[in-house]
Amino acid sequence: MRLRDLAIYADQRLVDRYPGGFVQQFHRETCCVVELYLSHLTRKVETNGIAKAQLTFSESLADPPPIEAVIRLDKVIVAPWPFDFAAYKNADDETKKRAVGTALCSALLWLGDLFEWEKSPFENAFAASENAEWIFEGYSKRSWVSPSGEFRAKIFFRFEISGVELFATIFRGRSKQEIARRPLGKAVPEMGCLSHLLQNAKWKSETTFSANSTDVRRKAWHAEFPELR
Repeated sequence: MRLRDLAIYADQRLVDRYPGGFVQQFHRETCCVVELYLSHLTRKVETNGIAKAQLTFSESLADPPPIEAVIRLDKVIVAPWPFDFAAYKNADDETKKRAVGTALCSALLWLGDLFEWEKSPFENAFAASENAEWIFEGYSKRSWVSPSGEFRAKIFFRFEISGVELFATIFRGRSKQEIARRPLGKAVPEMGCLSHLLQNAKWKSETTFSANSTDVRRKAWHAEFPELR
């Protein structure tokens, strides 16, 4: 089996020190880093039965945890990892991303030593994420043909600390040249949110493309392209 999923959470014991929903918000903010890192890592690490590594970042640790703190639950490894939340909370977005990415890679390398996983894929994924300046963006693989069949729409996404920015982009036929772009909306960041967003995307007419948010409000977004008439 190969490692195919990652998740980062904040230690629940931080709730009193960082009130106002920070613990839940931290998990959402890490999604932009985890999704980028996973895009360079997925299915490259043979793990002997482990499909997911779930990390709990904690201020109560100064060093890597004792081995007995690492728990295996079926196909999931759950492990704590030291993290400086005070520095993170006061940092700018770029510094936040790099801090999370550095801690993530360090934790995976440590787990690699512990479970005898190949470690070079973790290092390569970190280097690729650094080269991308911790920006995860791109086009959806899926495309939607307009009612006339003349145009195709794709969704361009950009993961940020505060959310996932989405744009409707238009191509003529099978051309790879983008001819128009409009903002669709900004989604709440969560792991796997992109696949859910794509499920409900569609053309409403020859000039209107739509999608829905994945949160409880199910907000509808529309992008108008009058130039396609």
